[in-house]
Amino acid sequence: METNMIPYDYSEVVVDFLEDISGVVKTKGEEGTPEEKLRAIIGTLGDLFSLETPTLLDNPEDNIRQIVRSTKLANIAREKAMYRLYLMTIPSVKIDNGSLVPMWWALGDVGLDFETQEDFIDWFTKQSGIGRASTFRRLRVYQRLEKLGISGKDAWMKVLKMPSTMQEIVQLLAKWNRSEFMGVDERVALDLAKGVLPEAVPGIEAAFQDGDIDKIAEAYFPVAKAIIQEAETYESAKDAMQHIKHDILGTPTVAYRWSVDEQTIVATVTTPIIDNGTVKGESQREIALFIDALDPPQPLLDDIFKRIPITNRHDLPS
Repeated sequence: METNMIPYDYSEVVVDFLEDISGVVKTKGEEGTPEEKLRAIIGTLGDLFSLETPTLLDNPEDNIRQIVRSTKLANIAREKAMYRLYLMTIPSVKIDNGSLVPMWWALGDVGLDFETQEDFIDWFTKQSGIGRASTFRRLRVYQRLEKLGISGKDAWMKVLKMPSTMQEIVQLLAKWNRSEFMGVDERVALDLAKGVLPEAVPGIEAAFQDGDIDKIAEAYFPVAKAIIQEAETYESAKDAMQHIKHDILGTPTVAYRWSVDEQTIVATVTTPIIDNGTVKGESQREIALFIDALDPPQPLLDDIFKRIPITNRHDLPS
């Protein structure tokens, strides 16, 4: 079998790498000669593989940032590897009959034969030491982001910034069968549109009336993409998810506390009041969970106390 693989441009890789780590290296702004910048980059890479405790430098902030840089560089390298693995699973190599196959399928030409894509990914996880389940979850995120119109460096930068949140968001945005879009709840689609892209509402309503899933996808995907882009503007993943779930979808939140007076757990359910995409207020309801009425054994009580996120845990009976 003959394959037509594009030669790897390592000079481009070096340029991309320097751009990726520009905010991490031991340089400040544009200061320094090219030689000094290169020396700083090499020193930064040295930190990544060092087991030594940072020395006591004149600036305490620089001291601790040696460790921070190592973590950031490790995250960049790991996420780049995961995205490159994803690229090897999509059709990109032309074979002799003119069709495109994934790169892993073409590896037989260089002595690495895999029967299935799953075999290839299993081999990767064993060689890299990355968990199999987490690898498949990450690939799903990239597949779903591409379905929503986000790919390339834009996709991996979003995942790099908030990996677990990006996984939760794409799961929240639609119903999926692996990487295939299987639909979205109409209320969810309309609420999201009202929150970030109001002009898409008529098209979404018409698509749902028609019932064709391709038309629903065409009308809804710009909204999903806008949600992801807006989430990226938040400083923390927690704030991003709070905005989507609470401010846009109006998802109730539940908080638990221990009532010293009633000697029981009290749940507070807070529901946002949303009018045309804007939070107008919220309603609250408190529910006492009289677990002692069931006369539970102490081991069960201990397990309940451990599993439920009680805010005033220090007040729990010992």
